[in-house]
Amino acid sequence: MSAATAVREAAEEVGVLIEAADLIHVHTIHVNGSGREPRLGLFFATHHWTGEPANREPDKCFKLAWFALDDLPEQIIDYPAAGIAAYRTGSTFSIRGWTPPSSTQRAAIS
Repeated sequence: MSAATAVREAAEEVGVLIEAADLIHVHTIHVNGSGREPRLGLFFATHHWTGEPANREPDKCFKLAWFALDDLPEQIIDYPAAGIAAYRTGSTFSIRGWTPPSSTQRAAIS
């Protein structure tokens, strides 16, 4: 995903227009177990957009609402919650769902 992809997804999913130059990459998470395949989740922040956010994908999303970052709902998908938590602490990279290598595997890598 690039900033251009994030711009496109924001328009498709919540109906807002964002300039790629207004996006700031804040976190990357390497996730295993969140879907059929491992993935990289890229998190961007912005303070500028045009349009009123609306749920443009009601078949995929129950509702759209604003929440303070320190008061998120309890039922939030695990890896976005981890990405948001990392953003709040200033961490730019994290790993989730991967089994740590055994000592034998670590020795083979060294």
